Amino acid sequence: MPSGVTDGSGDEPRESFDVHFWKIRSYKGKRGKTYTVRWTVASVTHPETFKTHALADSRLAELRTYARNGVAFDVATGLPVPEVRQARAEAAKADELSWYQHALNYVARRRRGLAGNSIRSIADTLATVTPVLLVSVYQRAWQGARLLAFTPAMVASPLAGRPYDLRHACLSTWLNAGVDPTQVAEWAGNSVEVLLRVYAKCIHGRDQINRKLIEDALRDDEEGRRAGKTSPRIRRDQP
Repeated sequence: MPSGVTDGSGDEPRESFDVHFWKIRSYKGKRGKTYTVRWTVASVTHPETFKTHALADSRLAELRTYARNGVAFDVATGLPVPEVRQARAEAAKADELSWYQHALNYVARRRRGLAGNSIRSIADTLATVTPVLLVSVYQRAWQGARLLAFTPAMVASPLAGRPYDLRHACLSTWLNAGVDPTQVAEWAGNSVEVLLRVYAKCIHGRDQINRKLIEDALRDDEEGRRAGKTSPRIRRDQP
């Protein structure tokens, strides 16, 4: 029986019948005892850790059954090919679900009997992959929206090339409209210093408006002083 099954490209085999199993390894740590199933596929070692010996023994027996029945194993993941295909089918079906629900389903399926470190490893992997996937999905949706809303010339331009560009446009509009920078900074979730450093160059046409505001303030002050001088004085002894 051949030890490897190539993918047809002449590269290293992605599937192999060269599978060997080791004894279950126990480890006693501060948080209790764990049991690790270890096996190799084409000399690549793969582990799975469980909280109880019974769960580890059950998984080892399951893997040995696959090997005994002549089932090939995936070299990259170490899993039997039927499990890999099932995971891919579930991933394809998960396109109809939200990523959040898919992540919940994945964790629920994988965490059965796993030790704390293995669960944390799954969580770390999802935390790394999720932002990348979501950004990719949002970017595709955004580009599709631009195709529907813009003319071909506008699509070819950098106009609203990213969703984040709308934030720049919005804040610039507020500042140019004369909204107090302190208020704009609060709405934007930035400090005034950051806001002005980033958007000061985006403020146009405010010079004449600001000069008029100063002139109006000085005129009001002068008129107030004149009014104070000409207004009749009221004697303290008058009722």
